[in-house]
Amino acid sequence: MNQSLTHEEIRTHQHPLLLNPNDYRVVRYEVDVDPDAQTVTSLVLTLRSAIGEVRRLRFVHPSIPEFGPLQIPLGLFAGSVYIVDTSFRGWESHARIEVGSMAEDQPTFFYAQGVENVA
Repeated sequence: MNQSLTHEEIRTHQHPLLLNPNDYRVVRYEVDVDPDAQTVTSLVLTLRSAIGEVRRLRFVHPSIPEFGPLQIPLGLFAGSVYIVDTSFRGWESHARIEVGSMAEDQPTFFYAQGVENVA
């Protein structure tokens, strides 16, 4: 996992679906796979706040930056997760969303084309 964004970029460009990342921890994730294309089509993260609020977010067309297993720490003591819309950089890319850890080393977990609330 690599460090992609500065603390200031994370703070300034939080995605509106999760504006207060310090309040939430990942408690579950689901991976949807297209077996014919052998690709991951979406990831669904279930996040829970310290007061028990639950949010489910689906990330479409994810890409994992490093070879190897997807590593997203789970649980209330695993640390916060940031979700940033990287379009502020002006880069031409289909992966506009960056998801990573708020930990000191700020590892990036994955990128995605988009994110949406799941009921």
